[in-house]
Amino acid sequence: MAMGSGMVHCNTMDMGGASQSDDGYALGQGIGALIARGRENSFRKKVGQMLANGDCEGAARFALEKGRLELGADIAKSCKPAPPMASAYINKPPAGGSAAQPASISSAQLESYLRNTAASIQTPVAIDDVTTVSRVEAIGSQLLLTANISKEGMGFTEDQRIRLVNNICAFDGSQPLMQAGASIRIVYIGKDGRQIGSAMATRQQCGF
Repeated sequence: MAMGSGMVHCNTMDMGGASQSDDGYALGQGIGALIARGRENSFRKKVGQMLANGDCEGAARFALEKGRLELGADIAKSCKPAPPMASAYINKPPAGGSAAQPASISSAQLESYLRNTAASIQTPVAIDDVTTVSRVEAIGSQLLLTANISKEGMGFTEDQRIRLVNNICAFDGSQPLMQAGASIRIVYIGKDGRQIGSAMATRQQCGF
């Protein structure tokens, strides 16, 4: 991720010279990474708030429950006394180091989780050379992204829509949300300000 001119840039995989907007692959990867970053920011914000409020035990337990085993164990070491739930991890951290594990989200927590995720994503975010996500909103169980296209004359085909949905479904960053019943909708706005297309990924479409 690179910063420049007040805009966040979300770098995607090299497409070997192909246009990143042609098949929805890079766009799906970029949007998935954007959602994952929002989830990570939301997680870190909550842990920070708990620690600031003096709830060391709660912060350690929350991190462990979300699969952040090494972080949870490190926090637990600073608690006096250490939380019972964390004691098994302090002396012998599980394999995997600090790598984050996909954490499940309950249906009851979904709407508040989406609101926190949307609030944690700073826009605008450049997904590729012509696509910028200008707005991220949480509406009930739906995460709505508005994407602006800077190139004139660009359309949005059915094939692109299908490939984009498939790649959102496949990306680890969005899977916990989809499994909990969320839908992710992207609305595309052309250079003239008119909507040129939209795509929506749901739990049913993703097979969860």
